[in-house]
Amino acid sequence: MTNSRRATEPGRHGLRDALAHALAQRHQHTGVPLSFDARRLAQAFIALGQGLALESIVDPDAVDDELFGDVLALVYDGLVARATSSTTTRNSRSV
Repeated sequence: MTNSRRATEPGRHGLRDALAHALAQRHQHTGVPLSFDARRLAQAFIALGQGLALESIVDPDAVDDELFGDVLALVYDGLVARATSSTTTRNSRSV
């Protein structure tokens, strides 16, 4: 591992860990169970942001200002649907 890579890892891990903590807190606050590992979700969001940033450099018209937020909202809606579905499934089994 190169020195420059080692030097950036604490910042990258810190960002991922801080975002994972924020995601877990949001789900706790909203009462929606987080049915996906918060650290993996945080890493995916970071990678999505980086990918969209790179794409906007290559083709500035390809990535509009709302795209990142729209995708995050779509993922969150999916997590809500997953939680609702698993709650409904659990409730129907206990009847």
